[in-house]
Amino acid sequence: MSTTPRRIALSILNAVDKGGVHADQFLGKGFKNQPELTSREKAFITELVYGVLRWRDSLDWVISTFSAQPHRPTSRLLHNLLRLGIYQVLYLTNIPVPISVSETVEAAKEIFNEKIAKLVNGVLRTVERNRDALPYPSFHDDPLKAIAIRYSHPLWLVEKWVKHYGVETTLSLCKANNTSPPLIIRTNTLKTTREKLIESLHKEGLSCEPTAYSLEGILVHHPADITRLSSFQKGWFLVQDEAAQLISYLVNPKPEEYLLDLCAAPGGKTTHLAQLMHNEGHIIAIDIRQDNTRLLKENQCRLGIGIIDPFLADATRPLPLKETRRFDKVLLDLPCSGLGILRRHPDGKWRKSLTTIAKLKNTQWKIIQIASQYVKLGGIMVYSTCTLNPEENEIMIEQFLSRPGNDFMVENPLADLPPQCNSLITSQGYLQTFPHRDFMDGFFGVRLREKG
Repeated sequence: MSTTPRRIALSILNAVDKGGVHADQFLGKGFKNQPELTSREKAFITELVYGVLRWRDSLDWVISTFSAQPHRPTSRLLHNLLRLGIYQVLYLTNIPVPISVSETVEAAKEIFNEKIAKLVNGVLRTVERNRDALPYPSFHDDPLKAIAIRYSHPLWLVEKWVKHYGVETTLSLCKANNTSPPLIIRTNTLKTTREKLIESLHKEGLSCEPTAYSLEGILVHHPADITRLSSFQKGWFLVQDEAAQLISYLVNPKPEEYLLDLCAAPGGKTTHLAQLMHNEGHIIAIDIRQDNTRLLKENQCRLGIGIIDPFLADATRPLPLKETRRFDKVLLDLPCSGLGILRRHPDGKWRKSLTTIAKLKNTQWKIIQIASQYVKLGGIMVYSTCTLNPEENEIMIEQFLSRPGNDFMVENPLADLPPQCNSLITSQGYLQTFPHRDFMDGFFGVRLREKG
């Protein structure tokens, strides 16, 4: 098979469908194996892969509607080829439809045969003729199914969100999840200021501006390969969404404090904590995966941070720490369903299920109970997820606080947050961000104070 961007995208989609590895890992591997690809080609491949994954169920509905034999199963490769072609016809308005159709049909000839190519051509041409009147399910007759198909989300997830947030918010959430996320970076204030970094980025040809909530965040418009930038190589910034940056403000670390960061790698929040501590103090950073701790060490080195001690351990069990004293502050950035970052990881919609969430809740419950044992009297524990699932957020905290012998309480963090963050704090004192409302990832965070 040739190695045009469309064929590479098809190969990645097929690999993702087989399961086991996330799309971004396949993209990274594909780019590494094809060093001759230009930045423009890489961007196009990424657009195709993420676009098909975002709109997968909607594309499948269209395929079943316009296929000559809708109930006849197709091979994984042919199905992904049809998804790829229909995605281009319906959503890539900057590329002429005849080119998209022609390229897809040529791929069908090369991979399969003339008969399959004619089938593909017929489906794509029919979709093109009907693109302004696609027969999606009716919002009036079945709003949940209509949202699930029209905006390409699993029905179980739409049902869960509608039950908790209502139809209108769920519709807005699903729409937001199908948009490309912005590139947000965090200034490394140990080496420069946000103003100087923005000035440097402008000189390097990038358009950017300060973020609305984080004091160190920068929104980069039309990003290229940022790893080639001089400011990146000098360790002046780290890629991190604005919502994730706000979690460190909840911890509110101080110089010379003793911190524990659980599930820490690859180190976005860990290194931010170190910055806020002015690189003075000590952070024990726990993670269960060797590759993740390696990334944390690399980030720490590039950013010029020396107070983080990466540590391999399982946070669901008592930690094998030599130190007997407890920590001033503990951050739990927990493994979760990731329903707040579906813009960045659209394949996550199709990997998760109610069974997945049940298993994650069990893991989260184990970790929060273990972590609470390492908080000193009067200390702080911050619980954080990147999901919009109440069972992993508010309900989990309520369950933790209602357990026998509870010695923690929710502490409202408003006094330690920038004033512009006030609207992000709920009446219960929880930090909650939404992609459709706040234009950042969906995060949950709560500061818990040990009563002492």
